Amino acid sequence: MSHLPFRNFVHLSQQEAYDLMRRMLSGEMNTEGIAEVLSFLRRKGETIAELVGFATAIREMGQPLHIDQSSEPVLDTCGTGGDCLGTFNISTAAAFVVAGCG
Repeated sequence: MSHLPFRNFVHLSQQEAYDLMRRMLSGEMNTEGIAEVLSFLRRKGETIAELVGFATAIREMGQPLHIDQSSEPVLDTCGTGGDCLGTFNISTAAAFVVAGCG
């Protein structure tokens, strides 16, 4: 990973971030490499160009979820849990309530 620009706290271009995320999602990088990438990004702080590149790659590589709507009803609850404010995670609580209802 020493070849990655942000190792020296240099920002990635949108294209570099896009390519990096595609490598992470495609399985080209091992878990340790991904952890190193995320750690360095967290320490240096992400730029808008990096976030756009990452989001574009994630959207392109995402797999749609096809659900047979004629069968059981489906409920999707989600939350990032990353607000760092120590707030109550209502989406998880909602999932527990729904699961408890059968």
